[in-house]
Amino acid sequence: MKKEKDKKEEEVTNSSEEGKDEINDNTNNQEISDGEDNSSDKSSDKNAEIASRLEKELTEEKDRFIRMYADFENYKKRTSAEKESIYVNAVAQTVAEILPIADNLERALSSSDDDSPLKKGVEMVLSQLNSALMKLGVESYGEKGDVFNPNLHEAVMHGEDSEFEENTISEVFNKGYRLKDKIIRHAVVKVVN
Repeated sequence: MKKEKDKKEEEVTNSSEEGKDEINDNTNNQEISDGEDNSSDKSSDKNAEIASRLEKELTEEKDRFIRMYADFENYKKRTSAEKESIYVNAVAQTVAEILPIADNLERALSSSDDDSPLKKGVEMVLSQLNSALMKLGVESYGEKGDVFNPNLHEAVMHGEDSEFEENTISEVFNKGYRLKDKIIRHAVVKVVN
């Protein structure tokens, strides 16, 4: 009996030690799982921080890209306008040198009364010159009866004329020419007071 009693005590002792070991294991496991929770919380915080930083960087890069794109579009518009301006100025300078020739051809036609072949030749040359100017986009302006505009016309004479209203062009000495918005030469005119 004593042996049985000793065996039972040993079993109880062993089982209590095993129970203690299990409790210790459970406690250790719980501590480990708490540590894992802490580390998972830390890693999720770290991931959220990284995601936030990356989103911020992405937003900054998008803004930078949008600004660069807008700058590039403005650059394209500016260079296009500069090219157009250079073209208009080059054509205007060239046409300004040719205009005295057109004026002389018109004077030659107005001074000749006969229908000579020379007059017909001058008319043809003047017609070709006017056609070439039109192809370049050059317009002539300044006709009798037009209202005087100091931005377009140069008044060299003032006078009275019952045929025209006040501030009206009564005589044109030289036609004015313009290319788009650029005045190549102002029309030289006489204005009615």
